[in-house]
Amino acid sequence: MSILDYNLKDVPDEQIVPAGEYSVKILSAKAKTSQAGNPMIEVAIGFPDEVDSRTCFHYITLPAEDDDEGRANGKLRRLREFYDAFGISYDSPVDLDLVVGETAYAIIAEEEDEEYGPSNRVKRFLEQK
Repeated sequence: MSILDYNLKDVPDEQIVPAGEYSVKILSAKAKTSQAGNPMIEVAIGFPDEVDSRTCFHYITLPAEDDDEGRANGKLRRLREFYDAFGISYDSPVDLDLVVGETAYAIIAEEEDEEYGPSNRVKRFLEQK
């Protein structure tokens, strides 16, 4: 049996980043169903310039069957803004596995959750620089 010899005492804990503008990277993107039973995309966002930062999860809700036209268009606008920020073409169907690794800039907020503690949230993605 092998014994691993790592100094785990000096490994820094993950931290949230202070509110502000950051370079962000898509770590994963998965089609899911929301708790309400509606389609959505769960995006894990990393901070390439902040090595000990906690992953930030961002959820993009997609149009549902019972959405009226205004609500459906609002969801599609948020999806388009996400695609535009990361330079993702929406001229044809998007394979979520292929967007992993794309980078953009985003305005990040800090939040406090009773169950999970402090976390970050994407306030909005910025147009490509």
